[in-house]
Amino acid sequence: LLAKTAGMGDENHVRQPASSMAMDLQLIAALADLDVPGRDDVIRFLANNDRFSLHVMMAASECTMAAVKKIPYSTVMCGFGGNGVELGIQMSGTGNAWYTVPAPKILGMFLNPTWTENDILGFLGDSCVTEVYGFGGFSAIAGPAYVIMTGGTIEDARARTERARAVSLGEHKFPVPWDGSRGLRSPLRQNAPLWKRSAARAALSGRRQGIPERDPGGPRRTGRLPGTRRRSTSLRRRPEVRPDGL
Repeated sequence: LLAKTAGMGDENHVRQPASSMAMDLQLIAALADLDVPGRDDVIRFLANNDRFSLHVMMAASECTMAAVKKIPYSTVMCGFGGNGVELGIQMSGTGNAWYTVPAPKILGMFLNPTWTENDILGFLGDSCVTEVYGFGGFSAIAGPAYVIMTGGTIEDARARTERARAVSLGEHKFPVPWDGSRGLRSPLRQNAPLWKRSAARAALSGRRQGIPERDPGGPRRTGRLPGTRRRSTSLRRRPEVRPDGL
């Protein structure tokens, strides 16, 4: 599934319509043979949700990284996430230990006189486990349409992927035709003395993340939708955190 959709415009973190459709074709074919209550509702849900495969990708990535955590002395990065207060990484050689920095704020394309930096939380989310496996920002060239949508160019996407190559362990066998049929990058490697600096670099690497709202239950203001909790999609400019400032 991943090998097929790497050549269909998905980077499989924030953009996965091809992956979802390819997965749905298999699921719906099996569902069609069932005679159970709610079957048509399930099919309709799959047909209307082009991000369904993200959850499967997260589970697959986490399963792989769980095995990576069992390799002694390894400096492969195997965990990445934020809770709005801290941004952290995990390394293979140290198992479940987290190495953290203050969570940077994602200063993206929806900030304006109505929405300011004071309205947003720091980096937040668990879907970044897909990035650790090599999807998302590390595979920006696989989904150039997304980079263009957020104000970049296909060359920006290519540059992000090349930066990832410099710090990656190897290459998946998921070829991208418009990148010389090279594969997507596999897990990030880091040198042991650079734990906290590595966490900041992860934030700087163009990884994909929405903008979490600080007060989703607060009073409405111009431009705020009722119940909205997250805005934007990718980084238009990098978070305000610097590795050399740690």
